[in-house]
Amino acid sequence: MNSPPFSIFPVRQRDSRDWPSTVSTSSSAKAETFVKGLPEYGFRVAPIETFREELRRADLLVYALPAALDCFAELGPEDFASRPIVLEANYRDPAFNGLLLARM
Repeated sequence: MNSPPFSIFPVRQRDSRDWPSTVSTSSSAKAETFVKGLPEYGFRVAPIETFREELRRADLLVYALPAALDCFAELGPEDFASRPIVLEANYRDPAFNGLLLARM
């Protein structure tokens, strides 16, 4: 099964059943298909349009979209108040560039 290109996983608890884990991608239908294939993890799907709100609650962000989302230009320190760990899996053209990192 292919993984979706972007995921947010809050990781405060050790038991995965207690993790409010969210999967989001450019297509909610793709995210739903991915989540339905892994029911044991209890993932929920969030529309990509809610990225900013999801980021504000996240402990861990795994980002693998091939480009930055439009909302990245508007992100500021308040969006990173939860102090998430950011793992970007786009090495050719990173979305979390120096300008965005400086705003974290």
